[in-house]
Amino acid sequence: MTYGLSITTPAATDPVTLTEAKAHLRVDHSDEDTLITSLISAATQWAQNYTRRQFVTATFTMTLDGFPAGNAIELPRPPFVSVTTFTYTDTNGDSQAVAGSVYGERVDSVPGRLHLLSGQSWPATLAQDAAVTLVYVAGYGAASAVPESIKAAINLL
Repeated sequence: MTYGLSITTPAATDPVTLTEAKAHLRVDHSDEDTLITSLISAATQWAQNYTRRQFVTATFTMTLDGFPAGNAIELPRPPFVSVTTFTYTDTNGDSQAVAGSVYGERVDSVPGRLHLLSGQSWPATLAQDAAVTLVYVAGYGAASAVPESIKAAINLL
C-alpha cells in the first residue's frame, strides 16, 4: 500500500541530553555545546531512520489514496500510541470522520495497526490522491522512556 507520511508535531527533545552526551564524550567545558547538540540531533535522526522507529513522542500525518483491500492499516514509525484524527473523502467529495465503532487500535503490535472490527467495512472514498488522512501519535514517550540501548547507540554515533 502506498502512503505519504510527514511529521505534524516533532518530538520536543532528543532522547540524549547535552549533559549525557558530554559525559559520554568526557567533555567538561561548554566550548563545543552547539556542535555536540547538533550531533545529537543528527545521530537521533539517523538512528530513527535506520530503525524505522520514533523515539521521543511525535505526531505524524499519514495519507492514503484509499482504504486497503484487507482489514488492517499498518502505521509506520512504531511504537504506535494513539489516533488523533482519522478522516476520509467520501464519494461526494465531503470530508468525513471514520467512526470509532468501525476500527480497533493495536498498540501492542509492531508496526502499530488499525483493524476493522467484526462485521465492519472501510467506507467508500472518492478516487483521488490522499483520500484518507490519519493523524496519530508514536514514540516511547518522554526522553527518559527511550530504551538505554538506543541512547547508547546515539552516543556512539
